Amino acid sequence: MTQAQSIRRVSYSSTSRPAPGNSVSGDLIKVSKTPQGHTVFFIGDVMGKGKPTQLPKKALVQNFSRLKDNPDGLREFIKSADSDVHGRMNKEMHGKMRRNFKLFNEKIRPLELGSGFATGIAGRITRRRLEVYNAGHENGYLIRGRQVIPTPRQRGLAPFGFNHKKDIEGPKSIELKPGDKLVFVTDGITDSVSKDGVFFSDKRLMQLLKKNAFRKPEELKKRIFQAAANHGKIFDDASALVIAVN
Repeated sequence: MTQAQSIRRVSYSSTSRPAPGNSVSGDLIKVSKTPQGHTVFFIGDVMGKGKPTQLPKKALVQNFSRLKDNPDGLREFIKSADSDVHGRMNKEMHGKMRRNFKLFNEKIRPLELGSGFATGIAGRITRRRLEVYNAGHENGYLIRGRQVIPTPRQRGLAPFGFNHKKDIEGPKSIELKPGDKLVFVTDGITDSVSKDGVFFSDKRLMQLLKKNAFRKPEELKKRIFQAAANHGKIFDDASALVIAVN
């Protein structure tokens, strides 16, 4: 039996842009190395625009800083970040949003926008694996050769702010191989809309990733933003994180 090759180097490129007319973004991207040589990352999207997004965003950043010191604590990060975001949410808005959530294909989708709660993907890259949580966020993608595969997600894990009474299961895990790439975006990318009202969508993103699978993280990230902008108007905060493992 051939032993799986270890990941020796992780590189990445990321960009986060605020919605048109706003000076601050509700999106955030954090990547850090741990003392054990692992890589932890988070991409998140606080619902709403501008300054009202900053308190929940601060809660997520503070919890990520603790994750760096406790690389085995992905589950604790999800639990504590969820609790802190919930504590900063307007109680009336929280009740209204909770009533308007429905479960489609193992993904929680909000039917109307509010501000305060957040979606996100948190992960840890070890020498051979990706361990990941998806809290109501857009799909992440693993690129291997010309294949583009959605990263796994927990059944029923809602956005941050709505899981404080749930028993959260452990992270999903997939094997990584040298040469793999991981791509994560916020819905500002996939919700770019054409003049005809057609969204850029996950489908078009996957097609773009297949076509540009060979590109390095920086160039692939640029292609993602270019494709979304060429498709139509980006009206929301937009972010992309591309990670390469070798």
